Amino acid sequence: MSGIILSEDQRKIILEIIELHEKMRGSYFWSPPQHAHERRYYEKKNSAEINFVTEDGILIELICETKCSCHNIYYKGHFSINGERVTIKKIKSLLK
Repeated sequence: MSGIILSEDQRKIILEIIELHEKMRGSYFWSPPQHAHERRYYEKKNSAEINFVTEDGILIELICETKCSCHNIYYKGHFSINGERVTIKKIKSLLK
């Protein structure tokens, strides 16, 4: 997967997704907002779905999904390169 050509905008997007993932990965132990409208706002603010094609034609899909119940916050990251599931470590390596 090395040698993927990214534009500066794509690098910024990947960096933002990594930061969101790092922020939310321990969220299960946090307390969710008390009111339903606050929980929906929190979900929207802390979720992202980005799909783009790199300059050399490789499809990258980055999804950070946050869901709130009345008692817990759930976070899941889905990352893929050309349809192949990868870890956040592989996504981080794209910036090197």
